Amino acid sequence: MLSRSLHSLALLPVALTLVGAVTTPYAATPPGCAAIVQASVKRLAAPMFHIQHQTDVGALEMLKTGGTLYLREPGKPWRKAPAAMEATMRKGAEATGAMLQSCTREKTETLNGVATEVWRFTTPDFENPAKPATSRVWIGVGDGLPYREEAEGLKGTTVYSGVKAPI
Repeated sequence: MLSRSLHSLALLPVALTLVGAVTTPYAATPPGCAAIVQASVKRLAAPMFHIQHQTDVGALEMLKTGGTLYLREPGKPWRKAPAAMEATMRKGAEATGAMLQSCTREKTETLNGVATEVWRFTTPDFENPAKPATSRVWIGVGDGLPYREEAEGLKGTTVYSGVKAPI
């Protein structure tokens, strides 16, 4: 279900923005969770990225290149995002810390030649507040960028090179 998929590192800032969450930078980030918040913010600041998520409702994609953000929702064509969306998402990413309940570095793993640390984190489930949603993110050891994400109903990857505008 998509609402559970919104707990991923890439989509959580969008969800926070939609529900009007606190946007104070790194607000109330629990101990040990700073690396996850910083990775979310750092991805949005990268000069280019291409996020591909496979969810239980279809593929979601977001990419940035040449200073422009593009989106593609399941069954729809690519479109340019509104100019203010990146700034709004950055505020949401900074507020991610307020939603994290616990964060644990589980192990190190190499993805496509990139050394990463695998982090497990929990956030409130918007549909069932009594049951936290668990997600994982693979963060580059050398650059602090997120490369892979998994949550219930979602698997995703992000690349930071070779990104071309889709339209």
